[in-house]
Amino acid sequence: MKRILFLTLILAATPIFYAAEEPRGLKRKAEEAQLEESQRPRKIQLLPNTKIIFTQYPGLKLINNPHLFAKILNQTNTETVLNFIFNEDPDIRNAIENLISSWVPFSIKLEGNTEYLNQIITHLATLNPGQNFKLEIQVRDNQQNVNQFLQNLANQLPNNISTLNLSGNGLRTIPESIGNLTQLTILRLDDNQLTTIPDSIGNLTQLEYLNLFDNPLSDENAIPGSMANLQRLDTLQLGSSGLAYLPTPITNLTNLTYLGLSNNLLVGLENIEQLTNLQELDLSDCLLDPQSRLDEAYYPNLNQCINQLDTIIHQIAELNNLESLDLSNNKLIYLPDVIGNLKNLRKLNLQGNNFSQETQNEIQGWLPTTRIKF
Repeated sequence: MKRILFLTLILAATPIFYAAEEPRGLKRKAEEAQLEESQRPRKIQLLPNTKIIFTQYPGLKLINNPHLFAKILNQTNTETVLNFIFNEDPDIRNAIENLISSWVPFSIKLEGNTEYLNQIITHLATLNPGQNFKLEIQVRDNQQNVNQFLQNLANQLPNNISTLNLSGNGLRTIPESIGNLTQLTILRLDDNQLTTIPDSIGNLTQLEYLNLFDNPLSDENAIPGSMANLQRLDTLQLGSSGLAYLPTPITNLTNLTYLGLSNNLLVGLENIEQLTNLQELDLSDCLLDPQSRLDEAYYPNLNQCINQLDTIIHQIAELNNLESLDLSNNKLIYLPDVIGNLKNLRKLNLQGNNFSQETQNEIQGWLPTTRIKF
């Protein structure tokens, strides 16, 4: 049973009694007492698995406030937002330092630009945190600042960083120093302008989730061979990456359960059958329809397009553990009957295609226990 986490703010309160006074005097005394009470020291208790969030983006109501903000989250998703300056609030600082010095598991999430993040990380690094403390970081900054930040990060808290989010920064490169963050389990590099992934990514052997969505990775050497080292990787997102073929290192990631390849002009998925644990495959918006590809002048003749569609479906049909397949928005008018080999398929998304009613009935007959969306 999950522990219920909470933040308690205990305010010391003492009953106040006054002699007979005018009503105005009573009101004034009460206001003074309330003000005095609000200024008394707070006792803050942070329980196991607490998540503390420091963010530059606290919401519209607070966006212009120069202070930092923290959210103390618990498992019921209730929040208490504390407005404080990190280096000047002894209650928050002491509570965090006490957790760091204990073996109670907890995590801190940081959101902001590199200057903001460095202020907090530098302070945390002086506390010599143990393995009980995990750090999640979301960075919003330019290429130069991100490069410097990653190099500094590996020198300060390399064993505590579990999540790194660099999405949406317009980055063209990722420095090799990212390979020093060997305890990363989640890495988001989506929505950038990356044309290659650094070879040092192979050092991140604890990685379980990698998002490379919306990066121009069409070059055959864009995905380094070292990525095959990521044997704990469970989820890989490669949608909108300009791929025509499945990169060879990916076919060695035998523990993958989810693979996202949407919005790529795929020619083939050679050796995808090696992903024996794959359960979910997204091939939506891939222009799989032969006529669509011919219209776009990608291929010289219709027969070649048809053969390539058949090849891709035959390759998919060898994924014996596949449970969910998304082929939506491909303008398909038919599917090869080999799709019926997917005996464990529970969900098949065929929305946004052009199947006749007769073809729909035929596909449902091949997959009688599969929930199909047409």
